[in-house]
Amino acid sequence: MYLGYLYHSYKDSFLPPGTPATTSQMAKDVVTFLHWAAEPEHDERKKIGLKAVILFSALTAISLYVKRAKWAGIKTRKICTCKSDDRLFPL
Repeated sequence: MYLGYLYHSYKDSFLPPGTPATTSQMAKDVVTFLHWAAEPEHDERKKIGLKAVILFSALTAISLYVKRAKWAGIKTRKICTCKSDDRLFPL
């Protein structure tokens, strides 16, 4: 008797229109609520994690740009090897 009352009150107050009020749906909602209640800081950690990913991505992009700019002159440098003869080192 009490379960029928819970079923009808749940159906009328918690579900969005068009969602069937089945036992599995009620169980899913209870589990979702218990998960949320167990970790209230979860949303804050997700926001901080997203900010950290954005920050580290930006720092990686900047460091790659600086690396290419610094090493471009060295990597494209043409090195000439000459024999040491009398013209270079006169006596």
